[in-house]
Amino acid sequence: MMHWLDLLGVAVFAISGTLQAARRRLDPFGALVLAVVTAIGGGTLRDLLLDQRPIFWISAPDYLLVIALATALTIVVGRWYAPPHQILAVADAAGLALFTISGTEIASRAGVHPAIAVTMGAITGCAGACCATSSAPNCRCCSTATSTLQRR
Repeated sequence: MMHWLDLLGVAVFAISGTLQAARRRLDPFGALVLAVVTAIGGGTLRDLLLDQRPIFWISAPDYLLVIALATALTIVVGRWYAPPHQILAVADAAGLALFTISGTEIASRAGVHPAIAVTMGAITGCAGACCATSSAPNCRCCSTATSTLQRR
């Protein structure tokens, strides 16, 4: 059950990252990069802090598949249907809720103190979105990929 909850959170945050990329007029590759950072950034930081090896998405590549599918679907649907402006806030709130729950549960299973588990839940929920939000306008990877692809 927890794995499905985690995949749902990844999909929702991938959608959120893709919507942010669309607002910044990034190309599909830039959208995918931003979706990946948003969707797995917080969980990656959590696993590093908890010294969990391998990192969750490295041992289960279905996470990357879910991100790619959610990104592609969001791009395709977005070409035909302009999403309401508040949909980004809804996607962020849903992803935050799902990842806070799963991050707290994963940290609890790792045997840490309950206060640390709650903190890890908050980190899991917030870190990926914060990285994507703060880095997207200045993200060298996104802007380089976009400018390279636009020249072709």
